[in-house]
Amino acid sequence: MLSYRTESALYNNIFDIYKSNQKEGRVILKEIFTSDADMIPDYVNNKLTIQLHSLSTPRANMAVKKLCSILNQTETFYPFTNLQLCTKPLQYRLL
Repeated sequence: MLSYRTESALYNNIFDIYKSNQKEGRVILKEIFTSDADMIPDYVNNKLTIQLHSLSTPRANMAVKKLCSILNQTETFYPFTNLQLCTKPLQYRLL
């Protein structure tokens, strides 16, 4: 039940992007949860950067960007450390 409520709270934050189809929004959240990410610790500045890799569509990437912004505002620390979490989408450069 806790997982469902957490998913619902996250979905409510991206509702404007997926307001026409709640199921699609929840599918994107599941894609975010299972996608690749890089964890980059910075012990000098006490930060742990989580870079989420690009998802399957530009719309999904917009949702990731919005969720990252919201999560960064919480100023959460990684458990049992003094490292503050900093989430961001990984930007790919086209050649």
